[in-house]
Amino acid sequence: LVEAEQADALQGQFTSAGIQPWSIEEYPMVAEWLAINDASLRLITTASRRANFYEPIVSASQNLPALYSVTMPMEQALGEMALALQARAMLFAKSGNVDAALQDLITCHRWLRFMGGVPLGQYAVETRTSEISLCQVELKILHCCHPSLKQVERMKTELAALPPLSSLADRINLADRFRYLDTVCL
Repeated sequence: LVEAEQADALQGQFTSAGIQPWSIEEYPMVAEWLAINDASLRLITTASRRANFYEPIVSASQNLPALYSVTMPMEQALGEMALALQARAMLFAKSGNVDAALQDLITCHRWLRFMGGVPLGQYAVETRTSEISLCQVELKILHCCHPSLKQVERMKTELAALPPLSSLADRINLADRFRYLDTVCL
């Protein structure tokens, strides 16, 4: 029961920390989590700079068609990564490190664009929802931190270099076609 309460408290702190600049004293559990997972977050940032992302599709069951029983580990991880990076960006923003805050948000955009290329419907929903949330965080940082023109121009350049999100309708249609083919070919 205590662990469940702590997990709920941490989730609540993360939710708040991801939408407003905050200090270590305000959300100590989030600050501790970010410190413990700093190496992982750096690895996520480094991986986001790669040219491509590949997530193998592995069927969880030999008795069901592959695309109906596929496990998608990045589906949940994507939201958690975005939440962690947004919270860390807001911590950086509060401490005045606007460059680091903006870099974490660019990392989020890169991952969302990677996942935006996966032709399965749930990723389409997750990437769109996360993009909206990310834009709200960016607006909050612009409003609260007053980045310099040079910082805004650098972020604009990095955002322009990202591939566009593919059409939601096209991605869902493609996934549905693959699921259908997977079903009738077995």
